[in-house]
Amino acid sequence: VRNTLLGIQVFTAFLFEGITVVTYIQNERWQKTKNQTLTAKQTSEIWKINLKDMQLHGREDNIIERLKKQASIEDVVIDTYGPNVAFETQHGDILNGSRKMVSENYAGFMQLPIQGRMPHTNDEAIVSRTLIWILEKEGLPTNIVSFKDKTYQITGVYEAIPFNDICSKEEFDKNPNRWFSIITLTDGQNKKSLYVKSVTGQRQKAKADIQTIIRTWLPETIPFVMFSMKEDQFMNGGLGQMMRDVFVFFTIIAMIIITFSLYSAIVIDTQTRKKEVAIRKINGAGYHVISLLFGKLYIRLLGITVVPALAIVYLYISGLIRLTGSGSNNWINNPALWLSIILQVSAIVFMTVIY
Repeated sequence: VRNTLLGIQVFTAFLFEGITVVTYIQNERWQKTKNQTLTAKQTSEIWKINLKDMQLHGREDNIIERLKKQASIEDVVIDTYGPNVAFETQHGDILNGSRKMVSENYAGFMQLPIQGRMPHTNDEAIVSRTLIWILEKEGLPTNIVSFKDKTYQITGVYEAIPFNDICSKEEFDKNPNRWFSIITLTDGQNKKSLYVKSVTGQRQKAKADIQTIIRTWLPETIPFVMFSMKEDQFMNGGLGQMMRDVFVFFTIIAMIIITFSLYSAIVIDTQTRKKEVAIRKINGAGYHVISLLFGKLYIRLLGITVVPALAIVYLYISGLIRLTGSGSNNWINNPALWLSIILQVSAIVFMTVIY
């Protein structure tokens, strides 16, 4: 029974160690596909404000002007998702895309590289690279695009909206009906979402100034919650990081448990088998023979548990990659990855037993 319980603990250690490693690698790969136009430090100094309360309707311009006058605030940008756009191909297929309605300082605020320039009128737009590829595939000019509701003059091209996935030409060719996006200037109705950049080192002062301005029109009885851009990104897309952190915690717990369990087991073995060891030494057994006498149980446990544990890890990460559609899964077939997981758990077991 004891050996079975030890085997379950070794299996759990392999399982959590494997899931932690592959989740960490997958999360890092996923982050690299994002259009990270701002650093984590920069996003932590930017506040997101929603002006959706009825008491703030019609006050958006006043709020923006007052925000810009604060010494603790460096810049303010309007960043609101508008109605989606629909592009009809020559074969009658409908491709849907997202539309952002922003102020003219959006590219500078978000540090978004543009091939061209920002729109100056409501009839102009900048578009994602994927839309340009769609137009080229349809044999249409790439300086103008017509949707069901409106036609826009294209003044610039960007790779992807900040913090969205960047699509390569190879990925597009495999799936030409990919999502695209456009960015236009905001109209008088779409000013409900703002980003406010605080002066470096004055993050909390900027937050207090924002709340003071908002409370000019919004009563204290109505809650007003602010998040930084970094917090907002985590809430909307931080599942991978959260999973990684959760598995790291469980892995640490599993390693602590297995260390103490193995230590207790080997101590009991060495105490109860002293006479057997003495007889073997008298008969000429050396250090290696006696070490193997105690260690072969744990070698068996490692050999028995490693295969099913890592098989589950492989199925988990393969399913996660398919579910998220997050690129190639060739990296999970690298023997060095699985060997490193085996060595990490085995090292803990062998060090405990050898000690």
